[in-house]
Amino acid sequence: MKRVLLLILLGLSLAGNVWLFRTGRAAAPENSPAQSAAMVAARPSAQLAKAESQASSAPETAKNTAAAGTSHGFVWRTPKSDDDFRRLADDLRAAGVPSRLIYSIVQELYSARELAASPLASAPYWQRRTVEQSKEMQEVYRRIEAKAAEFAGPDGRLSARLDPVARARRYGDLPDAKIDAIAALERDYSEMVTDSYRATGSGAFTAEEWAAKQKEQKLLNDEKRADLAKILTPDELAAYDLRNSDTARQLATSVRNLDLRPDEFAALYAARQAFDAASPQSTGVFTPEMMQQRRVAQTTYNDAVKGVLNDDRFYQYLASTDADYRTALNLSAKYPQVTAPVAYQVSTLKAELEATRNNLFRSTPTPDAITAAYAGWNGRLDALLGPAAAAEFRQTQNGRVFNPPTIRRSATPTAPVPPRP
Repeated sequence: MKRVLLLILLGLSLAGNVWLFRTGRAAAPENSPAQSAAMVAARPSAQLAKAESQASSAPETAKNTAAAGTSHGFVWRTPKSDDDFRRLADDLRAAGVPSRLIYSIVQELYSARELAASPLASAPYWQRRTVEQSKEMQEVYRRIEAKAAEFAGPDGRLSARLDPVARARRYGDLPDAKIDAIAALERDYSEMVTDSYRATGSGAFTAEEWAAKQKEQKLLNDEKRADLAKILTPDELAAYDLRNSDTARQLATSVRNLDLRPDEFAALYAARQAFDAASPQSTGVFTPEMMQQRRVAQTTYNDAVKGVLNDDRFYQYLASTDADYRTALNLSAKYPQVTAPVAYQVSTLKAELEATRNNLFRSTPTPDAITAAYAGWNGRLDALLGPAAAAEFRQTQNGRVFNPPTIRRSATPTAPVPPRP
């Protein structure tokens, strides 16, 4: 049955093709003998006109063909010499490549070439970290950066390489010339700081060496500050500090999860500056007086932060900056009375204990005096958290400071060994 159907369809297809062929022939009129003769006579003239037209357009066609064959736009060639790198930057610039990409390409290629010939390339893999941090390799990196900027020409300037977002974040609306001057200044001082620490040799410092190193760094920072003041106006310098100073960076980290207005960040920055100025700078060891001074500075700073932020944001801030607060607040899941304000009071109480404890032991207290002091601190902790929550807090890493030291009573009174901070 299927075979018969296929044969029928094939027959219909053949019939249709025949009909279409005949219809096409009928639609095309036949030429008369006179018309055919005229067409034959006209053919050479038409061919001659076509040949003449082709001949006249041949030079233009040849010109276009040659141009198409030789103009390929930017052609990649791996740079091998300093002139090649300069030429590469020029070609990229002519092709419309953005400035920061021009520098990145040139720097990457030149860096690969120089590092392949550096001590780092031939060092065993287990020594490469040491070699990379050596003075010799630091000089290689400095040369790479300087030469890449030279090759890139106008596109090697920092102001040309910055993307708009990074530029606004770091420099605000400073002009190109001042941005480039700051970049050169920062590079020079960064190299001096690196050289200063490398000159020490070992990474370990005695208290005296650390104090001397801190003094040296302060001198460098003061000189850098004076040089910045020569580049920027007072208002520009204040705006620059608000974006780039160590104080601003630390503050930005502590409030990264908060929704702040610019004026609120500026107010917090001023409070943080005051805290940094009031908080003692340690040379490795905190004396009891320094700890007390720092506690007062921290309390003043926290009060200032709370004055800028509402309660909810203030406690958000504490959650990201104060481990003692977080530890106490974690108890709230089990003990509902441990609210955010209570957790903050626990954190403040612990800071008070730590600041005054060393003073207590410096006076060679009697065992009874030590017992009384710790009883007072723990009584206040119990009142804040409740006895059960306070007992649990004292078992944590942050709360164990409330546990009194072991006191051995003997016939001959001896001073107890103070607990380690």
